[in-house]
Amino acid sequence: MLLALLQTPIHEVQWLIAKLILGMVLIITAVLFLHLLGKFGPVHLFDYIAFIVAGSYCFSAYGIFLGFLCRNQASARTLGVIFYLPHLLPSAMSDVSQKLTAVAPFLPSYQLYQPLRSILLEDGRMVDMTFDWVYLFLLGSLMFYLSYLLIKRRWLM
Repeated sequence: MLLALLQTPIHEVQWLIAKLILGMVLIITAVLFLHLLGKFGPVHLFDYIAFIVAGSYCFSAYGIFLGFLCRNQASARTLGVIFYLPHLLPSAMSDVSQKLTAVAPFLPSYQLYQPLRSILLEDGRMVDMTFDWVYLFLLGSLMFYLSYLLIKRRWLM
């Protein structure tokens, strides 16, 4: 299917950007529905939305990259579980375990979780969390670039 798509007049970068934007829209829609179901909203709405966008960019780019590492959807799904579970668990459990608290700051999920928690629960502001959103943006950009390299390599195969 990828080969058929790449033979259309669309460029690889355009296809990757469309895939990335679709992933971001799906994540933002899911967050919106969760807020509607929970009937709550953050005080600093712009800061919150900015972190949701940065996180969706980073993790959508990660997902695209992981998908290009695999030959079929089943292996991509398995790799996603293998990759995301150890990625998300330490951040979610960092308040409970000292060992996980030491590991969690090295993961991008922590750079998303901590600012969102601060904005929602501690009246945090985005200007105080510059490292976190820059980290998410740069890591997402790196994953996007690596995805581009992989799609070019696959196209040449």
